[in-house]
Amino acid sequence: MIIIKHIFNHTPFQYHSPLFKKYFIIFKLLDKIINTSKFQLYYHSNIGRKPYPRIAILKAFIIKHLEGFKFTTDLIQFLKNNPEIASLCGFHFSIPDLSIFYRFLNNSKLYKKLYPIFINIVLPLFNHKIISPTILAVDSKPVKAYTKFNNTKFFNPASRKSPHELSKKSNRNSQATLSFFSKNLNNNKNSFFWGYRIHVITTSQGITIAFEVTKNNIPDHKVALKLIKKIKKHYKNIDFKFLLGDSAYDTNNFYNYTLNVLNTIPLTPKNNRNSHSNNNNNNSIICPAGLKMKFNGFVKEPHRCRMKFRCPIKIANKKEAKNLPHTCPI
Repeated sequence: MIIIKHIFNHTPFQYHSPLFKKYFIIFKLLDKIINTSKFQLYYHSNIGRKPYPRIAILKAFIIKHLEGFKFTTDLIQFLKNNPEIASLCGFHFSIPDLSIFYRFLNNSKLYKKLYPIFINIVLPLFNHKIISPTILAVDSKPVKAYTKFNNTKFFNPASRKSPHELSKKSNRNSQATLSFFSKNLNNNKNSFFWGYRIHVITTSQGITIAFEVTKNNIPDHKVALKLIKKIKKHYKNIDFKFLLGDSAYDTNNFYNYTLNVLNTIPLTPKNNRNSHSNNNNNNSIICPAGLKMKFNGFVKEPHRCRMKFRCPIKIANKKEAKNLPHTCPI
């Protein structure tokens, strides 16, 4: 590996492979950003041999993402087959073992250390007007964890059983939670999975400017408030106009916080589950006494299904009865 490094240091750049040129430019820019972010380059260890640089492992995972490798073992094999790319990452003598890569990912403080690097990458894009701050979009996506419950070959997978028939905790991923994934259109049954959820705010060009990885049992609109705080903290001099979201963000806290803190107009469709009225139709049925009839389910008949309405005085709850007369006015 030392001989290969010596050869590439004394070879003209144009004779390298296109793959080497691509990562040479990416890592050259990344080194400048990391120097300003004060990212710790090495693990502090006085015992054993010299540790691998953290920046080298980070560059290796960038290659894994850009090349589309599903497993870390495929990344290690790629680095062994391409020693010039491995040397470009910072592995000049040997390729780390699989446990070294997993140790890097399992570091609990890794997220806080890498987030300033992420901000220093995105912020120049706004300063040079490469991306526009006019429209933002917020959404979340499920992330499956590596556990036997997500394996379809397992005798009790999460996709086939209801949450009540599964254990309440994954042994391998203690922080992973069970959540609803999707609905199978063939048998009209819900699908569940063990894992996490990533919440992202992106620009209209599809570039992420804020993200947060949480458990599945946290509502989307509550995580969106944290993302807005991050945007307000890191992008102080940038004015955003609109923030798009689905019906999961249709809450008063999300509207007020987006308008007052971020000074941005939120645009979300109406979530009918947030409405306390049983009848959401504007063309409500009014009785001869001028009272709004209350929806009371459906009446199924052999060839049709009808909506059923009753007198609000008869079926009103305690809160509704306070605003209604005790007897019929007519």
